[in-house]
Amino acid sequence: MKINIGEKIKILRKEHRVTQKTLASYLGVMPQAISSWELGINYPKLEYIPIIAQFFDTTTDNLLDCLLIEQEHEIQYILDELEALRSKEDDINKYTLLEKAYQKYPFDYRIAVAYAWSLWQKLSNQNARTSKTLYRKQLAKHYEIIEEICQRVIDYCSIPHLRDQAIHLWACAVKELRGPMQAKQILNKLPASYQDTLPEIRETFWSENEQQSITYVKENIVVLTNMLIQKMERVCRAHSFSISIDEKIDKLSNILKIYEIIYEKKDFGAANLHVSQLYQSLAELYLEKNESEKALNFIECACETAATYDLLSDETRHSSFYVQNLSFTWSDLDFIENRCNELHYDLTHKSCYEIFINEPRFLHCIDKLKKII
Repeated sequence: MKINIGEKIKILRKEHRVTQKTLASYLGVMPQAISSWELGINYPKLEYIPIIAQFFDTTTDNLLDCLLIEQEHEIQYILDELEALRSKEDDINKYTLLEKAYQKYPFDYRIAVAYAWSLWQKLSNQNARTSKTLYRKQLAKHYEIIEEICQRVIDYCSIPHLRDQAIHLWACAVKELRGPMQAKQILNKLPASYQDTLPEIRETFWSENEQQSITYVKENIVVLTNMLIQKMERVCRAHSFSISIDEKIDKLSNILKIYEIIYEKKDFGAANLHVSQLYQSLAELYLEKNESEKALNFIECACETAATYDLLSDETRHSSFYVQNLSFTWSDLDFIENRCNELHYDLTHKSCYEIFINEPRFLHCIDKLKKII
């Protein structure tokens, strides 16, 4: 059975026949402090641990194991309570809980980052309500606290997502303290794994510069479009066994419409890969319905977008309204596929396409893909 450090001290004290008063005198604390430890009301400060271990002729590990187990149990309870308050959107009690937790566990990075974000939210609400110089000076002190917490997390924490959150929040605090130029330098420390939120962050920081702000808005549109489509496809896959072929066609067509709205001039760029795969999926669904003419139309669309994807120049610039002037290079992509090769293999090996074996339009598609492979 796990015991806490107070119980451990009590056991050692009894074994050595030492009173609370004697131990308190040796440590230079009041006897009430020893009593509060043993009752689990408070913990001994870390600097007392080696002194207590020496007094009872034991190891610090023996004592610290109990302390760390107990602290982790309490921290997890705090984090669970925090999650419950978040679900209720109870910001007031959430801040109160985290403020007390941070005072007790300032070096637990989970608590520290959560407290810093809660403090930021509180300051943002206050900042929106007043611009008085006195209040601004008080707010600046709190922003400095956030900055100190974030720098400590970045310097010493090895957990990636906590470091990323700290960089983001640090930039927010620096923007209030020293302006957007220095905030941007901090944002550049964010890794690629944080890129889904980066456009939104930069959009906020560069709102003073209209052109730069619009660029970041457009980047955000691309990111959010990809995220939305991924989630829609996930829902479709989850229900793929319970919906009809017509419903599947309808859902995939809706996903295509989103692409066509954003890329109204069909300058899909890197999205040509996914669009080609959607066209192929629709072709195969129409083949299941024995509607060969519609299937063939989508095969041609799949081939066209596959070729466009594989032949993209190293830098492609969009001309569609919502993404106008955005560009990408192949180095921006995490993974590069040879879409023509993939599609050519499917068209020449999957049995569902055998119906088109002598169809000139189909054979033209095969030849077109073969030239690009």
